[in-house]
Amino acid sequence: MKELLSIAAIKKSFVKNKVFFILILSLVGVQVITSFMQVINNREIALETLNDDLNTGERVVYEILKNRNLQLNQTAEILAKDYGFIEAFFSAKHDKETIQSVLENHLKRASAELMILTDLEHKVIAQLPENIVISSDANLHHLFKDLASNHAITLINFVEQHDGGQRLKLFHVVSSPLRAPNHVANLTVGYAVNSGFLKHIREMAHLELMLASQVKGRWVVNASTLDAVDIKDIEGLLNPLNPHVREKGRVIKLNHQEFLIATSHIKALASEQIILLIAKPVSPALKPFKKIEHIVLSMLGLSVLVSACAILMVTKRIVEPLSIQAHSDALTGVGNRRHFEIMVDKAILEHQKNNTPFVVMILDLNKFKQINDQKGHDVGDFVLKVVAQRIQHVIRVYDCVFRFGGDEFAVLIEDCTRDTAIRVAEQIWQNINRQMRFNNDTFMMSASIGVAQYAKGDACSDVVKRADDAMYHAKVSQLHFVYRAK
Repeated sequence: MKELLSIAAIKKSFVKNKVFFILILSLVGVQVITSFMQVINNREIALETLNDDLNTGERVVYEILKNRNLQLNQTAEILAKDYGFIEAFFSAKHDKETIQSVLENHLKRASAELMILTDLEHKVIAQLPENIVISSDANLHHLFKDLASNHAITLINFVEQHDGGQRLKLFHVVSSPLRAPNHVANLTVGYAVNSGFLKHIREMAHLELMLASQVKGRWVVNASTLDAVDIKDIEGLLNPLNPHVREKGRVIKLNHQEFLIATSHIKALASEQIILLIAKPVSPALKPFKKIEHIVLSMLGLSVLVSACAILMVTKRIVEPLSIQAHSDALTGVGNRRHFEIMVDKAILEHQKNNTPFVVMILDLNKFKQINDQKGHDVGDFVLKVVAQRIQHVIRVYDCVFRFGGDEFAVLIEDCTRDTAIRVAEQIWQNINRQMRFNNDTFMMSASIGVAQYAKGDACSDVVKRADDAMYHAKVSQLHFVYRAK
């Protein structure tokens, strides 16, 4: 019984703690890696889908801007060809107030927010609103000239003065020549591009939009459908940018939410960059995959549980019995030499850690060969079993008995001093040296015992050799036992 407990202890630590957990960890590891790869793959698929949506959305946005640009051009052309406007221009050519009044009337008629009248040298004759600062920058003159001959979508930042301060205001502008019948001036018409306009586009395109401008080396957000966007959050998307290359969107975190954002250049002054940012939140695209991932994780948990039960069952029914068989003596049920070496190594580690003393005993039965030869192997097997049982009746439950083979046994007694070892050795000898009965046959059996105390620095083979030498000395000297320290 004691030996089975000892073997069970080895089985628990070796089989369960190693074989069982290695199998479980390997299984879980493979399944977790597979699940992780699936999550990454799902995210890549979602981002690819979002990229396609951004490409489609960008085309929708530009179609909307083109339609607005066409409307602006038509408005500018109608105003520039208006007979009353041309007559007022000529009659008040040198009267700025009158021209301002005419512009104001036309501004209201066109529901525009910007109107600039320039001469053939592209110098400003009149403008509305008057708080817009139009510089004499050559780039601005070039833009007015280009607008008159090109109907491309063009955005431009103007400085607006208000309440003693200044701010940038972005306009979508077009220009049309004023003819009477010859080309005498240019009329530029514009609408403000603000967050309200972008929100109107968002309702049609189902996208988040943002316009950012770089003026004099500094980036500013002109308009956005997203609230409270800090320019620092998107600067990584703006520099550097190649206006001729359409890059894939990048994932950026804005307002504690992930967005896939693509960028596109819009025509502006040579000294400016104006970037349209088109964004879609990542989480809605991942939502269908999240459901799949939850199902996969549930299946993973169930699979691990079922696999653990299966591995535990296999361990108990196959691995553990094999482990017990590998560490026990088939005849007596006590531990074998391999089991003995494992237990002694553990005792050595315990001694090194806590200075716990232990002894090893080697027993050899006297005249066993004679009994085995004369009375038969059945009697010999019976003797070996009885000796193993009698040793176990003497020692404590956590001490161990082993059979090395033939008629040789070993005993490991832990936490044992010299006096305790001598007392236990005498008790073992007395318990073995009693009458045995097999069927109607009775006979006596005795043993020679060698006792060796473990000494610091000993290996398993060292303490076994001393115990073996002591046993032979006891046999030759016809003593019950011989004790040997270092």
